[in-house]
Amino acid sequence: LEAFPPGMLYVSSDSSGSLLKAEYAALDANWKVTAVETGDLVRLGKVNMEFMCAERFFGGRTDADENNASLCVRLSSEYGSLIVAGDLQKEGEEELCRAGAFRETDVLIVPHHGSASGSGEKMLSIMKPGYAIISVGVKNTYGHPSGDALSRLEAAGAVIFRTDTGGGIRVSIGRVSLLRRKAVIIRQTV
Repeated sequence: LEAFPPGMLYVSSDSSGSLLKAEYAALDANWKVTAVETGDLVRLGKVNMEFMCAERFFGGRTDADENNASLCVRLSSEYGSLIVAGDLQKEGEEELCRAGAFRETDVLIVPHHGSASGSGEKMLSIMKPGYAIISVGVKNTYGHPSGDALSRLEAAGAVIFRTDTGGGIRVSIGRVSLLRRKAVIIRQTV
């Protein structure tokens, strides 16, 4: 919050302690906080942001419940799409699959840093991501990403990028020529 000028923070209506702390911190830093629900759509110029969350896990008392209550967002334009899947674990993914919240995407920001409990086959079969980006720290104590999650992503046909082995990642989705070909360009910096 301190690194950016005040803007808009979108949150779910979950009442978990960690989310409330984040909301108060944002408000203290003069950010606007707006609650959204599954299916809500926000247009930012030519980009659409569509929100989804597994409300069944709201107010949960465990870390898994808080992870499964993650607010997920699908960013899309005429050129492609990207889904940020938060810290979803298997149960949250399955809930959103049953609700029909997921759609195909070009890029998936892999849930829960590539933990064994995320990136389930059902979710991946719906999303069919061309690229999977795993945001994970070098030598993290959790052992992320797990071999199981990597295997599922590979079996789904995704090209995998990892921040622990490749550094920062920049995704550009847009027009690459006057022919208006669709393109997703992934750049990694070390």
